Amino acid sequence: MCASTVKSFFLVIALTVSTTAHSQVYRCEVNGQTVFSQAPCAPDAETIQTVPLQRSTTPQGLRPGERDALRQQSNRVQRERARAAEHHEAERERQRIDSALRSRQVVPGMTPDQVRRAWGAPVRINRTDSQHSYREQWVYEREGDRRNYVHFRDGLVTSVSR
Repeated sequence: MCASTVKSFFLVIALTVSTTAHSQVYRCEVNGQTVFSQAPCAPDAETIQTVPLQRSTTPQGLRPGERDALRQQSNRVQRERARAAEHHEAERERQRIDSALRSRQVVPGMTPDQVRRAWGAPVRINRTDSQHSYREQWVYEREGDRRNYVHFRDGLVTSVSR
């Protein structure tokens, strides 16, 4: 086989594999060489029909039960990844709150105990109990007439205002 024929063969393979829709390839003789193209390359170009490859997302040739086992393993891996992501997020949240406590700040997500450790006891607690949630507003007296308010919903800080 000559180098030109080998190149032509690989060109046809590349054109066939790279296309996902039904397409045409043209074969022509130009200056004594065989040329393949996606458009007619000469008036006497020969049309070669190509058929796209069918790709499956599930490996073929599995024995009975193996496909289900593969699916179960994939689901298990997805659940483990989700648990790892949740653990990572919980660890980041814990570190964020620990950092706020060290600097004596109050941030959303803190519990009442953590707020007391950061700012001490409030001068007043306003409570609202509804059918859907339990809310508290802790009032802290600051210098002069300034007040800070810590808002809780269902036992966690939702906001801090001044």
